[in-house]
Amino acid sequence: MNTKRILILFIALFSMQLLSAQGSKVSSAYFLMDDYNNDKTVESLQKAKKAIDEAVVHETTSLQGKAWYYRGLIYNMLSKDETTKSADANYTSEAVKSFEKALTIEDKRFRDDKKVVLNLQDIAVNTFNVAIEFHQGKDFKKAYNSYTEVGKIREILKANGSNLTFEYNAVLKNLTFAAEDGGMLEEAIVGYNKLIESDPKDVYFFNLAKLYKKNENEEMYLATLDRGAEANPDNANIIIEQLNYLMKAGKKEAAMGKIDKAIELQPDNHVLYFVKAKTYDDDGDKENAIKFYNEALEVNPKYTDALFNIGAIYFLAGNPIVEKMNELTTSPADTKIYNGLVEERKVTYRKAKVYFEQILEMEPDNAGAQKTIDKINRVLDK
Repeated sequence: MNTKRILILFIALFSMQLLSAQGSKVSSAYFLMDDYNNDKTVESLQKAKKAIDEAVVHETTSLQGKAWYYRGLIYNMLSKDETTKSADANYTSEAVKSFEKALTIEDKRFRDDKKVVLNLQDIAVNTFNVAIEFHQGKDFKKAYNSYTEVGKIREILKANGSNLTFEYNAVLKNLTFAAEDGGMLEEAIVGYNKLIESDPKDVYFFNLAKLYKKNENEEMYLATLDRGAEANPDNANIIIEQLNYLMKAGKKEAAMGKIDKAIELQPDNHVLYFVKAKTYDDDGDKENAIKFYNEALEVNPKYTDALFNIGAIYFLAGNPIVEKMNELTTSPADTKIYNGLVEERKVTYRKAKVYFEQILEMEPDNAGAQKTIDKINRVLDK
């Protein structure tokens, strides 16, 4: 017999033996997995893992969709078994990778695509629930990673003409909140931008702007507020945030435009009138300040902040009167002027007292109001 032919035959037989050996590992993994399903003996599951891990790295069986499918099933079981699930946090992600490989590998003999999809959908549900548990337990990093895993599964499903069995927006929302709660600013910023793409709610713009501000990115902070105001023209929250920024930046004219728009949108919001009044107050326009503090009180008669600020305006109006009194001499002419100023001061103090008394009627323990009334009474009793 030709020696070359014998050698070729030997090599062919050897290759068939290798293929058979690796194929038997795939079969062994399947039967061991079946044993585990029947009797829940963890040793069977661990042996199945060893067999399938060896099969998927061999050049022959690594190309079999069935091998990767079995590996996905085995690793999914490992992620759920009480004995093994805490041993390796990567069991779920390895199961997902294996199922993805089963779907993408070029194996025309593989016919279990639908089963793979069902398993991935099941893993997504379980992973989402685990993420929520981590989130509620304030383990934000693990929660974020688990929500991210759900997103990866979604992409695999979409690439194969399927999808999650629940709304992904809930996952994205929780993922973003977990990132924000966990101090992962960049991840939270990415999350809010994705949320805005699908659901441009004012709260998402508002929170995103705050994150940019926290990240000291003033340009994106302002741009986000502008985008939010444009997308939500009938919401005052973003306008108020813009107003606060403009006021701190000393751009009061622009601020007034924002507050007027906010009042137009929320005419029953007493805080808005208070903010406008405070803007006038800080600018020294006490007449308009009192006007809008009173408008705040028309909406909410028990708004003690507005009462306090009106009282403070009248009380502080006594200071320039005292300055004039201190400049006078003891001459008869100045004494006459002095006495007139004393009465003028008492008039403005009586006006102030009315507002502080109203505060004490509602808040008997308000120390600031009581202290001011005591000062007023010392002047009025003279």
